[in-house]
Amino acid sequence: MWTDKRNLYISQHPLDELELLEDKVVVAQHVHHIIPFGYHKSEADRIFYLMNEDNFISLTVENHLKIHNHFEQLTTKQQEYIKDKIKLVKSQYITNLVDRL
Repeated sequence: MWTDKRNLYISQHPLDELELLEDKVVVAQHVHHIIPFGYHKSEADRIFYLMNEDNFISLTVENHLKIHNHFEQLTTKQQEYIKDKIKLVKSQYITNLVDRL
């Protein structure tokens, strides 16, 4: 399930999305979940974050490590892009949650 989704996403987004913000063309090797899916208590929540393409970002190995370990090393533009995606996904999550009531 996830592998197919990941393969489709990286085929549609083959370049590092953070490097593109800096007008650089660099091939991505990873698909990162901006909001981790494993920390959520319910299965529905985990699936939402695992499979929501707005929660994905194609990255190089180097940028993937920066996000996890050295976020401050990203440019301001890159940090803002990630923060905006977090806001989008959280908004979608709230809508999804309300729809389940």
